[in-house]
Parts: sequence; C-alpha cells; structure tokens
Amino acid sequence: MRMNTFYGISITDDGSFICAAVHNGSRGWRKGTVRRWSCGNRIRNYLLLHKTIQLALPGHWVREQPDDLQDKVAARTGDSFTVGVNQSEFDHFTELVANNCGATYPDDAFLATIPLYFQDNPRDSFIAVSRINGGVRIGIVLKKQLITALSCRCQSAECLLGHLERLRYYVQSVRPNEDFPTTIHALTKLPFDLPPEAATVDCGTDDPDVLKAIGVALCGVDQLALPRLGGSRPETDFRPFRLPLLAAAAALLLLSVAFSSVLFIRSSTLAGQVDAARNSYRNLLENNTDIRQLISTGDSLSRKVFQLNKQVAHPSRWAPFLHLLGTKRPDGLFLERMGSEPVTGTREKVRVALGGWCNNETIATDFIKVLSESPLLTDVTLSSMERVGNDKTVCRFKIICILLIK
Repeated sequence: MRMNTFYGISITDDGSFICAAVHNGSRGWRKGTVRRWSCGNRIRNYLLLHKTIQLALPGHWVREQPDDLQDKVAARTGDSFTVGVNQSEFDHFTELVANNCGATYPDDAFLATIPLYFQDNPRDSFIAVSRINGGVRIGIVLKKQLITALSCRCQSAECLLGHLERLRYYVQSVRPNEDFPTTIHALTKLPFDLPPEAATVDCGTDDPDVLKAIGVALCGVDQLALPRLGGSRPETDFRPFRLPLLAAAAALLLLSVAFSSVLFIRSSTLAGQVDAARNSYRNLLENNTDIRQLISTGDSLSRKVFQLNKQVAHPSRWAPFLHLLGTKRPDGLFLERMGSEPVTGTREKVRVALGGWCNNETIATDFIKVLSESPLLTDVTLSSMERVGNDKTVCRFKIICILLIK
C-alpha cells in the first residue's frame, strides 16, 4: 500500500518552527519525523524543497465583531464565530515559508483534525481538550467543523465540566439548531483525572507544539470544514520544479568535479610517464658508450657546421684577391711564394708578401701599379728587386701589401 505523507509547521513561543510529518499507511495514521529550527533560518526554510506544508498561526476566537478584527486576517465559521490572527504575523510567517505554503490555518486546528484521523470510528461532532500554555484548550467540533476554541484554567474534572456546561449554553444560544456534543477527546495528559465520558487520543506525542504541527499537517489531507486563513502563495507554483532543478544542478556539479578529477589523474599519470621516460633515456645515455660517442661526434660536427655557416655568412676577400693575381698578372712575371700574417690590432687586415721573378724591372713596376689600383689592397710597396743569373736578365722581387679581408 502506498504511503501518503503530509507536513505541518507550528510556531513556538521562543521563535522556532516545528515541522511534523504524518503518514497514512497500511496501519493507518501515525506520526513521522519532527524537526525544529529557528524561524530566521532561511536556508533551512528553503530546504523544505518539494514539501507542501500547512502553516499554523496563533488564533484569536471572537463573536463576529468588526472592532475586534480590524488588524487581523480572519476566517468565519458560519454566522456564529470568527477566528483571526495578527496581520503582521500572518505576512511575516507566510513569507518565510512562501515557497512551500499550501495553506494557513489557526493553530487550534489540531483540536479537530487529530481526533478525526487518529481516533477509530470518529464522530463528526465532539469536544477536544488539550493541555497548552499552562492551561487547558477546549475546542468545539460540530459536523467536522471547528467552530470555536476556548482557553481556561482547570484544576479538576469538575472544573472542566463546569466550563463545558457554560460553553454548551453559549453555543446553543447562537446555534439553537445544533446539538451540543457529549463525546470528549483528550489529546494530552491533563493535570487531573479525566471525566468518565472522556477518551484519550494517542498520536505519539504529548507536546502541545508538536500536536499543533501534526494537526495542521492533517489539514492538507481532505477538504474539512476548518477555518482557513489563507491559501497557497504564488511562489508555490514553482515548488514542483525546485527539487529536479536542484538535483540537476547537483548532478552537473558532481560531473564537473568528476571530470576535473579524471583530468587531474590523467595529467598526473602522463607526468609520471614523462618522468619515467626521461629517466630511462638518461640511464640509457649514461650506460651506452656508443651513444655517447655518437653524441660527441654530433656535437663536434655541429660546431664545425656552425663555423662554416659563420664563414659563409661573413665571406672574406681572399677569393677576389687570388682571382686578381690570376687575371691581372702581367706576361713575363711569375709568382713563386706568398705569405701572410695578421696586422696587429685589427681583424680586418692581413699583411701579404708576394715573391717571384720577372724579365725586367718594368714588368714588376706595372704589376705593383695594378695591385695599387685594386680596392682590395692598400700600402702596396716593392720590398726588394735584384737581378740574378750570369747574364743578369732575370729580376727577383718581393712585394708587400695589406689585404682588406672584410
């Protein structure tokens, strides 16, 4: 059998909410979980989530007199009695539970609902009695309708019966066509023995504040003729969607956390694999002489390539100088030796010495003139000239010049 659960909230004198659940299952009605928290705990109020709650507010019963109800939210019980609650309290407390408020009733509702649901074969009309706030609360229920409630001080059963007799006279005076009930239900332990005609209704608690919450929760079961002060708030229209949306948000959060965890684990695993591969590579290099020799050879070749590239990027003028010697050498002049040395204090000049022989001094002089005209050379001078041989027809010479290599 499916179990139905209903929720009610009552307000205590110390500013706390008491939320009680009632269940209807295969064994009938029974009290469920009871929770208490501060009225100002908005997070806890919001976490009612999918629950539709009935709210109980302290009521004030009067005959229908406008002067007594100007500052109250009121509900009438026929033409005889009216119950009202303070307007500011109504606005304040209904706002606190606006997202879940199914309806608002006076907190005396438990005097009618608990006997109707927790009593076997309940009567439609009865008197309910409960200990509350140091006194006794008496409720008159006619045809499942709580028509009025009275608080009084009672120290004995005789005192209680005296109050009930005055109530009977008063109710019959305003409702002459109604039979005053004789059945009495006690909802809590009283400070005196019950009269013989009274029966105790046990709903699992003797706490008046919890009884109020249970009683108002039962207001959501059926459309009993109870005085209702207000219906559901507009915010409750969104109530059925809050739990799925919250669950979806929580699922997305969990998925993002799980995805981040997977990425972190994967990243850590890859980092470990990279470190292991690096260490393995280093060990391989350290333990293999052939590889080390190849690396050394590669380093040497790379340095040579670097030097070669450097020289290619900055070519000297040796090649044009040699080309000049080969193309501008006069007929009859022959070069036998060439030497060079850097000029002290500079890297852009080289002193070059040319030695050879020719048939006469004129040819050597013409060659010196050719060299002097070249932009590659400076300071071209004839270092020596002498005739050799028996017939003195061959002249040996030595020419000194400066080659601009850049």
